[in-house]
Amino acid sequence: MQHEGLQLDAIICGAAISACSNNDAWELALQLLAGMHHGSLQKDVIICSAAISACSKGEAWEEVLQLLADMQHSGLQPNVITYNSAIAACVKSEHWEETLRLLAIMQQSCLQPDVISYDAAIGVCLKSQLWDKTLQLFTDMQQARLDPSVIACTSAISAFERKGRWEEALQLFADIRHSGLQPDAHSYSAAMSACSKGEAWEEALQLFADMQHVGLQLDIVTYNASINACSNGEAWEDALQLFAVMQHDGLQLDTILYSSAINACERSKRWEDTLQLLASMHLAGLKPNAIIYTTAICACEEHLRRKEFRNEGFSSFVSRM
Repeated sequence: MQHEGLQLDAIICGAAISACSNNDAWELALQLLAGMHHGSLQKDVIICSAAISACSKGEAWEEVLQLLADMQHSGLQPNVITYNSAIAACVKSEHWEETLRLLAIMQQSCLQPDVISYDAAIGVCLKSQLWDKTLQLFTDMQQARLDPSVIACTSAISAFERKGRWEEALQLFADIRHSGLQPDAHSYSAAMSACSKGEAWEEALQLFADMQHVGLQLDIVTYNASINACSNGEAWEDALQLFAVMQHDGLQLDTILYSSAINACERSKRWEDTLQLLASMHLAGLKPNAIIYTTAICACEEHLRRKEFRNEGFSSFVSRM
């Protein structure tokens, strides 16, 4: 009877720890787990995994790693779910080294990381600007015969873009669509940024139109990527048209967007449009930075030598600075 009572108490404690995981009460989960130890109640993988999940949701990554070590010390073998919770805790705290260490331990323990494992590891490497590691993990995921998720593909596209490998980025985006996956707004923005690197402004505008066609929300990041692509491709008219659409739709314009639009004008020496954008910035209460002023001066360079510009346009320009 006493044994049955202990078993019942363990079940109750396990259920309580699971409830803590669902309610972000990680400290209480640890107290319950400690109580089980002091009460000589048997812990199993499910109960320990629930405690790790609770700590992961509470971003208590150090406690997560300690619980994982305790499991292994007591002879309990963490499963894929356990490791994914631990990896999630490290990702939230941006500890990419621990994330990769846990991924390696899984493989050494003959556990196959799943899509969730790779998504998390790829994401934290991208955020930590580890472009080569991001792409290596993406390759590992494919070699493990796992179907990459939209999240993993988007991260790889961004890594290709950052490495200047824009053609591979666009090829991967095309592969996403051919595989039947639905790219999200982040995927499109990453592909547009790749177009910007390759001065493929027509492709960027096509992606922009595709986003509208499938009903995805266009945000500042999307517009900026498109305007940048037009700027690098010296398609200043398209850049200004996108900028005007943003103003018409009431989107909040920031210094970065103005900088991209002014840069597009500078590349085509559109000094009148440059001055108009500077005036618009001031009216919007935005303060141009040194880079924007330098770009504007470069746009006006050829006209600075003209008498009519020196007497009229340039004096107006200087008064705004």
